[in-house]
Amino acid sequence: PGVLGPSGFELLVGYKERVRLYSVLLSELKALRELPLAKCKELRYSHGGHQFACAMGISVVVYSAVTLQQLFSFPGHIAPVRQIGRASCRERV
Repeated sequence: PGVLGPSGFELLVGYKERVRLYSVLLSELKALRELPLAKCKELRYSHGGHQFACAMGISVVVYSAVTLQQLFSFPGHIAPVRQIGRASCRERV
């Protein structure tokens, strides 16, 4: 899965064993940072672009898009998470 940031200058791409943050340039993608997140099936930026969420199995983990630090974890869903939705309010996933 991949998701373009709200500004259009960042791209998050989920691979089998990692998630990479790319900078979108005029003629190329430049890898900026990498997180060791295995099996991330869904990625979603917040409305302001300051956070992003990653669905991994039965958990959803929220990270800061600036520092890439984990902010919240929502484990224990009954079935694997297939889609992440955001409310209109920035504080809700």
